[in-house]
Amino acid sequence: MADTRETTPLETACLHCGKPVNREESVCLCCGFPLYITCPSCGGHIFADRTCEKCGHPLTVSCTNKKCEAVQYYKNDVCNICRKKIKVRKK
Repeated sequence: MADTRETTPLETACLHCGKPVNREESVCLCCGFPLYITCPSCGGHIFADRTCEKCGHPLTVSCTNKKCEAVQYYKNDVCNICRKKIKVRKK
């Protein structure tokens, strides 16, 4: 399933709930997820987007449910779309 989040050029989608967020906010107004996080790779304080804006490290994974495959924040335990548990894929 393709990522169906709709945003305008001035917005991006919350990595936790998928709702549109504005970079000027500190938390998502829908779910309360912090919009500025620490990158697990470089330690930079960054806006929570698909990749770190400083080092390029990915901050998202795809749901492991083959019927869903929605993009998720890498720390999510459960998919926001299908509600199935996200399994860690072995490399």
